[in-house]
Amino acid sequence: MCKVTGGSSQSGYSVTVYPNGRSETGGASYSSTLFVPDIALDSDLPSGTWIIGHKALLPATGGNDE
Repeated sequence: MCKVTGGSSQSGYSVTVYPNGRSETGGASYSSTLFVPDIALDSDLPSGTWIIGHKALLPATGGNDE
């Protein structure tokens, strides 16, 4: 479970991750950035929203159109 602490759909959301489930008292947690590709670019998740997040490793790609 992740709790949104700020950010936007364009730059990614700052979240606090609770790997052992939704809990604000005790338990392990860490901060991360979460990108939500299925939300409209002009929509935002308000701070305090609880969402389910998944870790993903996306390769950084570069290139050109030539």
